[in-house]
Amino acid sequence: MTHQSQWTAWITRQFPYLSAALALLALAMVDAISRATWMPLGIGYFGVFLMLDVVMACRPMIGSVSMMAFSIIGSLITQTVSPNPIVTAMVALIILGYRRPKLGLILGCMEIVCPFINIALRYPVDFDLYSAVNMCALTALCYFIGYALRWKDQAAKAAVLKSQLGHLQHTLTVATALHDTTSSNLSNIMQVTQMHLINKEDASKDDWQLINVKATEALHGVHHVIALLDADKQSTEVEPRQSFMEQLESCVRFEETTLRNAGFTGTTFITGVGNPSSHQRGQAVLDALSEIYRNIERHANPDFFYKVSISIDNSISILASNTCRDKHLCSIPHGKGLKVHTKRIASLGGTFTSHKNGNQWNVILQMPLR
Repeated sequence: MTHQSQWTAWITRQFPYLSAALALLALAMVDAISRATWMPLGIGYFGVFLMLDVVMACRPMIGSVSMMAFSIIGSLITQTVSPNPIVTAMVALIILGYRRPKLGLILGCMEIVCPFINIALRYPVDFDLYSAVNMCALTALCYFIGYALRWKDQAAKAAVLKSQLGHLQHTLTVATALHDTTSSNLSNIMQVTQMHLINKEDASKDDWQLINVKATEALHGVHHVIALLDADKQSTEVEPRQSFMEQLESCVRFEETTLRNAGFTGTTFITGVGNPSSHQRGQAVLDALSEIYRNIERHANPDFFYKVSISIDNSISILASNTCRDKHLCSIPHGKGLKVHTKRIASLGGTFTSHKNGNQWNVILQMPLR
């Protein structure tokens, strides 16, 4: 970045504070020109103001705090000083209300006390109760202007963050859909074809039927992902006709049948009844459960017993364990399914972890119902 561009970026960033400092300087100069006589105290006060005005333009936080303290002192001086301490306090309070509301509130309250001290010391000659009330109202108004600007700025930032979060969630949804509907099916097809290539035997009718089913599911999955990526379409999420428990039992039956046909032995236990607060939570659990079964099919040793336990109470807990194969007969590359589902479950307030203990693979899923 060149020096010119750095200066341009700095001026753009500091423009509101530079404008406030210049406006305050202009008011101070008009006030100074209209003064007939100057006392040494007034000259010193004006000189300090000029330095603090420059600081406020360059370092808004330090400058506004210093200007506010300077204004409080100016309000207690018995002589008339230039610029008016009320004016400098107003500008400083707008900045403090925007940058540091709590500190601005404290200093603003101190500034409000000053006119009543003046009344106690010099009433009714230089300051009356009406002027004090007006000053309090103006001080509060300037503070709330700064606070309102801060609220507006935070609301705009929150809207940007919300939009970014929505984009990330949509990206995660697309990634999950790609894996669940395409990667998993292609892995199954590769398993069947590579096993026959290794054993050098022809595929049976059942094998061809399985390949056809998986290829069809993969094709439908691609269409689903295209629909998700189509910005002109409305939400593709459709409320299921079955309850969550019906979908869960159907998923378990289908996956256990698939594993049994592949030569695996094991069981799945379901205890408790519940229904997630949203379809998104329930679907995330079902998709993660299917991923658990897919990993058993790909990595488990069929000679050993697998176990899946599903418990439903205030949350959904899934515990799965299986014995891993010593080596893989098929050269299917490792996927990203567990990582994808871990991120998806975490985005909904749950956890999805896995670890290997010796030759035993364990998976734990926790998802709150609400």
